[in-house]
Amino acid sequence: NCFIPMPFRKSAKILLKNESKLDNYVFYEINSTLGDKHDENMLYFHSYWRRENPTQPRRDMEILPKISGKGRFLGCHLGIRQNPSTNNFWWGEGEFKVYLDGDEALPTLCGTGTEDYIGAGYGQGLFDHLYQGNHYLSEQGKGDPFFRDAHGFYRFHIPDPIYFYADIRVTIQVMGGGSFEKFMECMDKDPNIQFMKTGDGTAYYTKKDLEQNPKTETTVERIDDYCATAYWYMDKPENGLKTIACFDERIKDLDQVR
Repeated sequence: NCFIPMPFRKSAKILLKNESKLDNYVFYEINSTLGDKHDENMLYFHSYWRRENPTQPRRDMEILPKISGKGRFLGCHLGIRQNPSTNNFWWGEGEFKVYLDGDEALPTLCGTGTEDYIGAGYGQGLFDHLYQGNHYLSEQGKGDPFFRDAHGFYRFHIPDPIYFYADIRVTIQVMGGGSFEKFMECMDKDPNIQFMKTGDGTAYYTKKDLEQNPKTETTVERIDDYCATAYWYMDKPENGLKTIACFDERIKDLDQVR
Protein backbone atom coordinates (compact mmCIF):
# COMPACT_ATOMS: atom_id res chain seq x y z
CA ASN A 1 0.00 0.00 0.00
CA CYS A 2 1.18 3.50 -0.83
CA PHE A 3 -0.37 6.82 0.14
CA ILE A 4 0.82 10.11 -1.30
CA PRO A 5 -1.02 13.43 -1.72
CA MET A 6 -1.70 14.33 -5.37
CA PRO A 7 -3.29 17.80 -5.39
CA PHE A 8 -5.08 19.17 -8.46
CA ARG A 9 -6.59 22.57 -9.20
CA LYS A 10 -9.03 21.83 -12.04
CA SER A 11 -9.39 18.12 -12.76
CA ALA A 12 -7.74 14.71 -12.35
CA LYS A 13 -7.80 11.40 -14.23
CA ILE A 14 -6.39 8.02 -13.16
CA LEU A 15 -5.92 5.41 -15.89
CA LEU A 16 -4.80 1.79 -15.44
CA LYS A 17 -3.91 0.04 -18.71
CA ASN A 18 -3.06 -3.63 -19.25
CA GLU A 19 -0.56 -3.78 -22.13
CA SER A 20 0.19 -7.48 -21.76
CA LYS A 21 -1.51 -10.33 -23.63
CA LEU A 22 -2.82 -11.83 -20.38
CA ASP A 23 -5.96 -11.02 -18.44
CA ASN A 24 -5.27 -9.23 -15.18
CA TYR A 25 -7.76 -8.86 -12.36
CA VAL A 26 -7.43 -5.82 -10.12
CA PHE A 27 -9.35 -4.02 -7.43
CA TYR A 28 -8.81 -0.46 -6.31
CA GLU A 29 -10.04 2.35 -4.14
CA ILE A 30 -9.70 6.04 -4.94
CA ASN A 31 -10.24 8.64 -2.22
CA SER A 32 -10.41 12.33 -3.06
CA THR A 33 -11.68 15.63 -1.75
CA LEU A 34 -13.38 18.29 -3.85
CA GLY A 35 -13.56 22.03 -3.43
CA ASP A 36 -10.09 22.42 -1.91
CA LYS A 37 -8.59 25.88 -2.21
CA HIS A 38 -4.90 25.59 -3.13
CA ASP A 39 -2.62 28.59 -2.80
CA GLU A 40 0.22 29.48 -5.16
CA ASN A 41 2.66 27.28 -3.21
CA MET A 42 0.79 24.05 -3.97
CA LEU A 43 2.97 21.47 -5.78
CA TYR A 44 1.98 18.74 -8.23
CA PHE A 45 3.10 15.11 -7.87
CA HIS A 46 5.19 13.69 -10.75
CA SER A 47 6.79 10.37 -11.58
CA TYR A 48 8.91 9.27 -14.52
CA TRP A 49 10.20 5.88 -15.68
CA ARG A 50 13.16 5.28 -17.96
CA ARG A 51 15.55 2.49 -18.89
CA GLU A 52 19.05 2.32 -20.34
CA ASN A 53 19.79 -1.05 -21.89
CA PRO A 54 22.71 -1.04 -22.18
CA THR A 55 24.25 1.86 -20.30
CA GLN A 56 27.20 3.70 -21.84
CA PRO A 57 30.72 4.03 -20.37
CA ARG A 58 31.56 7.45 -18.95
CA ARG A 59 27.89 8.43 -18.94
CA ASP A 60 25.98 8.15 -15.68
CA MET A 61 22.55 6.53 -15.72
CA GLU A 62 19.92 9.29 -15.51
CA ILE A 63 17.37 8.57 -12.82
CA LEU A 64 15.70 11.91 -13.54
CA PRO A 65 16.71 13.90 -16.64
CA LYS A 66 17.08 17.63 -16.12
CA ILE A 67 13.80 19.42 -15.43
CA SER A 68 13.16 23.10 -14.73
CA GLY A 69 10.94 24.41 -11.98
CA LYS A 70 10.66 24.52 -8.21
CA GLY A 71 9.92 21.51 -6.04
CA ARG A 72 11.09 18.56 -4.00
CA PHE A 73 12.72 15.29 -5.10
CA LEU A 74 11.04 12.41 -3.23
CA GLY A 75 13.18 9.43 -4.24
CA CYS A 76 13.27 6.55 -6.67
CA HIS A 77 12.97 2.87 -7.43
CA LEU A 78 15.98 1.39 -9.25
CA GLY A 79 16.55 -1.86 -11.08
CA ILE A 80 19.74 -3.40 -12.44
CA ARG A 81 20.32 -6.49 -14.54
CA GLN A 82 23.98 -7.40 -14.74
CA ASN A 83 25.81 -7.82 -18.01
CA PRO A 84 26.29 -11.63 -18.34
CA SER A 85 29.91 -11.04 -19.33
CA THR A 86 30.72 -9.19 -16.08
CA ASN A 87 28.51 -10.86 -13.47
CA ASN A 88 31.43 -12.38 -11.55
CA PHE A 89 32.36 -9.19 -9.68
CA TRP A 90 30.50 -6.62 -7.60
CA TRP A 91 28.47 -4.11 -9.60
CA GLY A 92 27.31 -1.53 -7.01
CA GLU A 93 30.02 1.11 -6.59
CA GLY A 94 28.29 3.87 -8.55
CA GLU A 95 27.76 7.21 -6.79
CA PHE A 96 24.29 8.74 -6.52
CA LYS A 97 24.43 12.38 -7.70
CA VAL A 98 21.99 15.30 -7.56
CA TYR A 99 22.62 18.36 -9.74
CA LEU A 100 20.72 21.30 -8.27
CA ASP A 101 19.89 24.84 -9.39
CA GLY A 102 22.46 25.43 -12.10
CA ASP A 103 24.97 22.66 -11.35
CA GLU A 104 26.82 21.58 -14.49
CA ALA A 105 30.13 19.74 -14.11
CA LEU A 106 29.79 18.87 -10.42
CA PRO A 107 26.71 17.92 -8.37
CA THR A 108 25.64 19.54 -5.11
CA LEU A 109 24.99 16.10 -3.58
CA CYS A 110 27.20 13.07 -4.21
CA GLY A 111 27.03 9.69 -2.48
CA THR A 112 29.68 7.06 -1.81
CA GLY A 113 28.26 3.99 -3.54
CA THR A 114 25.08 2.33 -4.71
CA GLU A 115 24.62 0.08 -1.69
CA ASP A 116 25.34 3.03 0.61
CA TYR A 117 22.54 5.03 -1.03
CA ILE A 118 19.93 2.55 0.21
CA GLY A 119 21.53 2.16 3.63
CA ALA A 120 22.98 -1.31 3.11
CA GLY A 121 26.61 -0.26 3.36
CA TYR A 122 28.00 -3.57 2.09
CA GLY A 123 26.33 -5.69 -0.56
CA GLN A 124 22.60 -5.77 -1.25
CA GLY A 125 20.76 -8.69 0.24
CA LEU A 126 16.99 -8.73 0.64
CA PHE A 127 15.59 -6.16 3.10
CA ASP A 128 12.82 -3.60 3.21
CA HIS A 129 12.49 -0.58 5.46
CA LEU A 130 10.15 2.37 5.46
CA TYR A 131 12.39 4.61 3.36
CA GLN A 132 14.93 2.26 1.73
CA GLY A 133 15.37 -1.37 0.80
CA ASN A 134 16.39 -4.07 -1.67
CA HIS A 135 13.12 -5.89 -2.26
CA TYR A 136 14.06 -8.06 -5.25
CA LEU A 137 16.88 -10.51 -6.02
CA SER A 138 16.79 -12.72 -9.08
CA GLU A 139 17.09 -16.46 -8.65
CA GLN A 140 19.75 -16.53 -11.33
CA GLY A 141 23.40 -16.17 -10.36
CA LYS A 142 25.41 -17.44 -7.44
CA GLY A 143 23.92 -17.82 -3.98
CA ASP A 144 25.74 -14.79 -2.61
CA PRO A 145 23.63 -11.60 -3.12
CA PHE A 146 26.75 -9.94 -4.51
CA PHE A 147 26.46 -12.00 -7.67
CA ARG A 148 22.73 -12.21 -8.35
CA ASP A 149 21.92 -11.27 -11.93
CA ALA A 150 19.24 -8.70 -11.06
CA HIS A 151 18.31 -6.44 -8.15
CA GLY A 152 15.37 -4.15 -7.42
CA PHE A 153 15.88 -1.46 -4.75
CA TYR A 154 14.57 1.92 -3.55
CA ARG A 155 15.27 5.04 -1.52
CA PHE A 156 12.76 7.72 -0.45
CA HIS A 157 13.94 11.14 0.74
CA ILE A 158 11.26 11.78 3.32
CA PRO A 159 13.27 12.51 6.50
CA ASP A 160 16.08 14.00 4.34
CA PRO A 161 14.24 16.19 1.78
CA ILE A 162 15.93 17.41 -1.42
CA TYR A 163 14.52 20.78 -2.53
CA PHE A 164 15.20 22.54 -5.83
CA TYR A 165 14.37 26.12 -6.81
CA ALA A 166 15.39 26.35 -10.50
CA ASP A 167 16.21 22.89 -11.86
CA ILE A 168 17.29 19.36 -10.90
CA ARG A 169 18.97 16.36 -12.51
CA VAL A 170 19.56 13.03 -10.73
CA THR A 171 21.99 10.31 -11.84
CA ILE A 172 23.87 7.25 -10.64
CA GLN A 173 27.20 5.93 -11.89
CA VAL A 174 27.43 2.46 -13.42
CA MET A 175 30.53 1.12 -11.69
CA GLY A 176 31.74 -1.99 -9.94
CA GLY A 177 34.70 -3.21 -7.97
CA GLY A 178 36.71 -6.37 -8.36
CA SER A 179 40.10 -8.00 -8.63
CA PHE A 180 42.28 -8.09 -11.71
CA GLU A 181 41.84 -11.86 -11.62
CA LYS A 182 38.07 -11.38 -12.03
CA PHE A 183 38.62 -8.96 -14.90
CA MET A 184 40.80 -11.57 -16.60
CA GLU A 185 37.96 -14.09 -16.29
CA CYS A 186 35.62 -11.60 -17.97
CA MET A 187 38.03 -10.96 -20.84
CA ASP A 188 38.50 -14.70 -21.37
CA LYS A 189 34.73 -15.17 -21.46
CA ASP A 190 34.06 -12.21 -23.75
CA PRO A 191 37.02 -10.96 -25.88
CA ASN A 192 35.10 -7.76 -26.66
CA ILE A 193 35.03 -6.65 -23.02
CA GLN A 194 37.25 -3.66 -22.20
CA PHE A 195 37.97 -2.14 -18.80
CA MET A 196 38.84 1.55 -18.88
CA LYS A 197 41.68 2.98 -16.82
CA THR A 198 41.22 6.18 -14.85
CA GLY A 199 42.24 9.30 -16.73
CA ASP A 200 40.94 10.82 -19.94
CA GLY A 201 39.03 7.70 -21.00
CA THR A 202 41.36 6.63 -23.81
CA ALA A 203 43.40 3.93 -22.02
CA TYR A 204 42.23 0.40 -21.23
CA TYR A 205 43.68 -2.50 -19.25
CA THR A 206 45.31 -5.23 -21.29
CA LYS A 207 45.74 -8.83 -20.27
CA LYS A 208 49.44 -8.08 -19.80
CA ASP A 209 48.55 -5.32 -17.31
CA LEU A 210 46.30 -7.69 -15.41
CA GLU A 211 48.81 -10.55 -15.36
CA GLN A 212 51.44 -8.23 -13.86
CA ASN A 213 49.12 -7.22 -11.00
CA PRO A 214 47.03 -10.31 -10.17
CA LYS A 215 46.38 -9.32 -6.54
CA THR A 216 45.30 -5.74 -7.23
CA GLU A 217 41.67 -4.69 -6.77
CA THR A 218 40.14 -1.58 -8.31
CA THR A 219 36.92 0.03 -9.47
CA VAL A 220 35.92 0.11 -13.13
CA GLU A 221 33.04 1.43 -15.18
CA ARG A 222 30.55 -1.22 -16.27
CA ILE A 223 27.91 -1.68 -18.98
CA ASP A 224 24.68 -3.04 -17.49
CA ASP A 225 20.90 -2.80 -17.88
CA TYR A 226 19.39 -0.12 -15.60
CA CYS A 227 15.88 1.17 -15.12
CA ALA A 228 14.57 3.84 -12.75
CA THR A 229 11.33 5.44 -11.61
CA ALA A 230 11.75 8.89 -10.07
CA TYR A 231 9.18 10.64 -7.87
CA TRP A 232 8.99 14.36 -7.14
CA TYR A 233 6.77 17.37 -6.51
CA MET A 234 7.02 20.52 -8.61
CA ASP A 235 5.20 23.78 -9.16
CA LYS A 236 3.60 22.93 -12.51
CA PRO A 237 1.61 20.00 -13.91
CA GLU A 238 3.87 19.48 -16.97
CA ASN A 239 7.52 18.50 -16.65
CA GLY A 240 8.68 18.60 -20.29
CA LEU A 241 10.09 15.05 -20.29
CA LYS A 242 9.68 12.61 -23.17
CA THR A 243 6.68 10.29 -23.37
CA ILE A 244 7.27 6.94 -21.67
CA ALA A 245 8.84 4.28 -23.91
CA CYS A 246 6.55 1.84 -25.71
CA PHE A 247 5.65 -1.49 -24.10
CA ASP A 248 8.05 -3.61 -26.22
CA GLU A 249 10.96 -1.34 -25.36
CA ARG A 250 10.13 -1.36 -21.65
CA ILE A 251 10.15 -5.17 -21.42
CA LYS A 252 12.98 -5.86 -23.91
CA ASP A 253 14.91 -9.03 -22.93
CA LEU A 254 13.07 -9.38 -19.62
CA ASP A 255 11.87 -12.89 -20.45
CA GLN A 256 15.40 -13.92 -19.47
CA VAL A 257 14.78 -12.87 -15.86
CA ARG A 258 12.47 -15.03 -13.73
